[in-house]
Amino acid sequence: SEARGLGMILVIWPHDYLASSMTGSWVNAWSSNAYSSLGSASSFYSDATMWTYQQKAYRYMIARWGYSRGLESWQTVDEIGGTDGWSNQTNANAWDVKIANYFITNDPFIHPLYHQLKVLNKYLKPDQLRLNKRAGPSLHGRLAQALDYVVAELGLHYP
Repeated sequence: SEARGLGMILVIWPHDYLASSMTGSWVNAWSSNAYSSLGSASSFYSDATMWTYQQKAYRYMIARWGYSRGLESWQTVDEIGGTDGWSNQTNANAWDVKIANYFITNDPFIHPLYHQLKVLNKYLKPDQLRLNKRAGPSLHGRLAQALDYVVAELGLHYP
């Protein structure tokens, strides 16, 4: 991806892995998640033991992949409303702020953060959101370039 000027958004928590009781077409993959041995999916955002282990995982992720210029940003959670923990939105919002603060504090590479809630805008200063701190084109510009590349490669055209 670096050779073509493309970047990857690493989704840390796809909603499926934080769900065990969602209905409809949702995939419930909580039982495949190692954290399921520590408690329920609905307690993921508030359980202190799970948070302790999460911090270790995030530290590893930053050390393992953070150096790469191919990593465009971290996405903390995908579709938080599709997780069991969303049943307590206060805990989910507090966790969203906590994980963002963890990456802001510990990512020396200053990657932008994607998150599902606008709650971060309420609690974090604009410079902490890191939307345009990397040198070169903005994240949105790079994403637009990536989309243009995919559309051209597939022989598609914009409407």
